Amino acid sequence: DLKKGEAGLSLRSRRPKRRDFTEFKVGTEVEGRVDSVVSYGVFVDVGANVNALLHISRITGGAIENVRHHLNEGDRVSVHVIDVGVKEKKMAVSMLDKKADQYLDRRMTQRLKKYYDSTPKGSSGSTNPKKAEKKDESQDLEYFDIAIRELEEALKDREY
Repeated sequence: DLKKGEAGLSLRSRRPKRRDFTEFKVGTEVEGRVDSVVSYGVFVDVGANVNALLHISRITGGAIENVRHHLNEGDRVSVHVIDVGVKEKKMAVSMLDKKADQYLDRRMTQRLKKYYDSTPKGSSGSTNPKKAEKKDESQDLEYFDIAIRELEEALKDREY
């Protein structure tokens, strides 16, 4: 401390210098330590100047009620980078295998497309409500058929 004229000493080895998070590329496998646990996932210290978010949906393939049943502060984890947001200064990682991540990404894209792009901007929809209802039902069935096929494909190659 320069103001007080004091110096601090430690017997611990010096922590490695932090890397810029933009150096991490998507798909890179990294080892990290859980820094903090929040209701929507955990933040993992991977040695970058920002901690990476490990979302609750990317921890395990099953449903998770409480993140702390799976991970706690200080736990060592092996993750791979799935997104680096340079503008937002954030990084996302996953513990799932790559096929499961691809499935989740496609599923989220389909959901967003279904709920936000179902009718063109500026249109109020179909003038015939029965026709619009049948169209919505067929789109729902097609959406679920695609989701089931993708899930079966992702689980087919999974080793137990």
